[in-house]
Amino acid sequence: MLLLIVPAAAAQGAASDKKGTGSGIAVGVRGSYGVPIGDFYEGFSMDERISGVFAPQVDMGYFVNANVYLGLYGQFGIARLQPDVCPTGVDCGGRVLRFGVDVSYHFFSDSSVRPWLGAGIGYEFTRLDASVEGTHQGSGNYKGLEFAHVDFGMDFKVHAHVWVGPFLTATAGQFSRASLTAGPWEVPVDIESKSPHFWLQPGLRLQVRL
Repeated sequence: MLLLIVPAAAAQGAASDKKGTGSGIAVGVRGSYGVPIGDFYEGFSMDERISGVFAPQVDMGYFVNANVYLGLYGQFGIARLQPDVCPTGVDCGGRVLRFGVDVSYHFFSDSSVRPWLGAGIGYEFTRLDASVEGTHQGSGNYKGLEFAHVDFGMDFKVHAHVWVGPFLTATAGQFSRASLTAGPWEVPVDIESKSPHFWLQPGLRLQVRL
């Protein structure tokens, strides 16, 4: 009986390893560099002010089966501004916060190399800051819906539950609210001429599937 059980267990383990993880929780960490296209609002260009964003991201979700993933994401980016944006003696910087929900489909469930496609919707906050000798002088704050984003990626299995691979995210959104901050005061600003903007974010993702 023992001789029958041991080979059966070994075969089951091999089959399980070949198939990989099915349904279960997944946690991911991404690193990317984002490039803006479009405007904060009509006539106020993003790419003339922001050269790029270093944008780490955390994902948390659930594989409903070996192929379909549903999850949440949150991204906090540090923006690099164009050299001619700031006057002499003023330090300038920026931040980009994105969060929302997404779904993705992972092909070839039995393979150790798996391409995937994703899409989602979310919200975005972008802030441009100015300071002198470390003292905050003011900021421009912009908020709006991220109508959609799409992801394209390729995962490589490096462990039974660990996958690593490159990806590209493209987003489309529009700011609907803005404000200007000076010291302790914040003044809302109406955006009458709204305009769409986009982000292109190539990067690398590590995902642990439990």
